[in-house]
Amino acid sequence: MLEGCLRVGNARYYRLLELVSGDEWIGDKAEATAVGDTGPLSITPSNSDPKTLQMLEDNRIANISPGSSFIVKDGVKIISYAHCYIFSFSVGVLENLKSIMCDTTRPQYAYNGCLEILDIEGLCECLWSKGKVDEKPLQEFFTKMEHGAVKYSGQLNDPWSAPIQADPFLKAQKYTSQSEYRIIFHSRPETKGDHKTILFPDVDKFFRIAFQDLTSSPPSKKSQKRTKKETVTHLANIQKIMKKQSDKESQLFIDRHDNALEESARMRAEFNEEFVAHHLRPLIEAYWALRSHHPSEELDRALDPYLLSSQLYLPLSEYLFGPNYMSWDNEYMWESMKKNTPEPCLFEQLINDKTVLD
Repeated sequence: MLEGCLRVGNARYYRLLELVSGDEWIGDKAEATAVGDTGPLSITPSNSDPKTLQMLEDNRIANISPGSSFIVKDGVKIISYAHCYIFSFSVGVLENLKSIMCDTTRPQYAYNGCLEILDIEGLCECLWSKGKVDEKPLQEFFTKMEHGAVKYSGQLNDPWSAPIQADPFLKAQKYTSQSEYRIIFHSRPETKGDHKTILFPDVDKFFRIAFQDLTSSPPSKKSQKRTKKETVTHLANIQKIMKKQSDKESQLFIDRHDNALEESARMRAEFNEEFVAHHLRPLIEAYWALRSHHPSEELDRALDPYLLSSQLYLPLSEYLFGPNYMSWDNEYMWESMKKNTPEPCLFEQLINDKTVLD
């Protein structure tokens, strides 16, 4: 920052960070998210509450005409996101914040330096009027900017008092000790990526060093390398499991089994349940390890903690292993399957990609 560079992070990145790593200090699965659940609903011509009808309409669940019925057995989950990038810092007594944010007993989260912001209002004005991303004005990436203190609450959602609306300034009470203040950059639909770097002038007007170069103990390189080796092992094992199941299903069609489609569907359902229970977590972790070099916007959306699906393994496996695994669900494919030679998949390429795995 002392060189006029401000790095802001996508709210989705912080949601995924907690899901993948279990990090509840920087990551937050509820980041810039509001979630509500209607619970079971039964609306009939003789049983219709005007408030409930209005809330269904306001939350864009249903617009129920007079005299109609609307029944939901298990309820409807309402999810709202604030699509934004975040720059955050702490406010309060320096020594108190230092004991929390620079705690060397948690080296993976400990900061070793601190800058004081001299003029928050002036910094925000400078960023919005003079800041640039990739040599372009901020307005080409963001629709608006706002700033303020974070509010901490034990209850983040109240679905039937107002339309569900995500608030990037609202966080759970477990984060209270961070005493956070935020600058929020609301992103345009075409703005992608985990982070953006904003270049801005007149740095000396806004920052000065409070302290720097505290001693901490970062994770060892040996530990990091072992994690990458485990990633490769997980992927290799999963690939074998999926190939075995794929061969079983494809053989039904090759043998012209009388009920190939029905039997394949039954086998797939059993496999789904077993796979999700035992192998989805390693697959998610593998994607995260490779994501910086081979990102997928589709998978990022599918992996969102509040949208996580039991069917997620299929797009994840196709991303890693190619479409030739778990794809034999058409009885007319058996001839081509006999001749099929799988193309090199992403995983096979990555094994030899030292810039990613070493």
